[in-house]
Amino acid sequence: MDVMTPRAWRALCCLLLALLTACASAPPRLPSPQSPSAATSLSRSVIAPQNTNDEEGRNMALLFQGLYALTPADCGAGRPAFHCSGVLLRGGQYSAAFGVWNPNPNSPKVGGVSFSWLRQDARFAKLAFGYDAGFLFVPKDYQGTFPYYPIEVLCAYPIDSDSDARGSFGCGANARHPATSGPCQAQGITTTTAWLSHYRLVTDYPNSHQCGFTTKTGTADASTAFALLPSAMSGLGALSFQTQNELIVAEWPQNIVGTLPLAAFFYAGGGTGLPSAQGMQRDFIRAGGPWRPILRMTLPATASAHAAFEYVSGEQAVP
Repeated sequence: MDVMTPRAWRALCCLLLALLTACASAPPRLPSPQSPSAATSLSRSVIAPQNTNDEEGRNMALLFQGLYALTPADCGAGRPAFHCSGVLLRGGQYSAAFGVWNPNPNSPKVGGVSFSWLRQDARFAKLAFGYDAGFLFVPKDYQGTFPYYPIEVLCAYPIDSDSDARGSFGCGANARHPATSGPCQAQGITTTTAWLSHYRLVTDYPNSHQCGFTTKTGTADASTAFALLPSAMSGLGALSFQTQNELIVAEWPQNIVGTLPLAAFFYAGGGTGLPSAQGMQRDFIRAGGPWRPILRMTLPATASAHAAFEYVSGEQAVP
């Protein structure tokens, strides 16, 4: 079977989601792209109207596989690449006492929530804190016209940044290196070479010394700054592959399950996280949220391997 190009993946995702939305009630079962592109070369036999949870789940897996494969430098109009490509994910552990989809009210970085961003040119082998379950947000360009709560990515780091010890929601200077670990653009660090040189200036907690790329809406160079993240990860080599990157998302209100752009729950690895993901799915629906699938997310085992997203009907806590 031929490997689909990133352009073909995106077209497939667009058509799948457009058809899904046409069959859905509000809030939509799945988001749809704002600007679906025509892809007349794709067989409509592959893309039929979706009416069941299983069909939705299978196509969510296709969507995220396609988003992982897309590698644009930006999304146009000065918008960073996370608006239209890659997989924005947050790991967590199931608790009956707390909805994992809510910001942690006990987080030391008040106002900011840590995520990671997975793409075929921004790969890593594990999640923060060894988590093996969590949830995925759908990118802005695939949210259609439904009024989802606006998720704002404030800044991004090529490798875990010890953000709990940083000010400004996790985007400021780290307490270990208060004079030199602030935002990259403010320090004039605007190339991959400059970022790597800055990272390597210290041997004492270099992750804490790194600068982050400011991506908040309204930042003039947000897209060009974020475009450095994959190449900076590559420059770190094996260190980057073994340690996830970190994006700081502005905190959203608690319990907005009806408008949160949460597209799926996931578990990673050999299945140990499945019970946790099942608990998340059950509780999200009990809290009034729409049905969202559980996906099996396999992270790359080696630096030359790729991530995979699969939907398995029998693994859903709520069929």
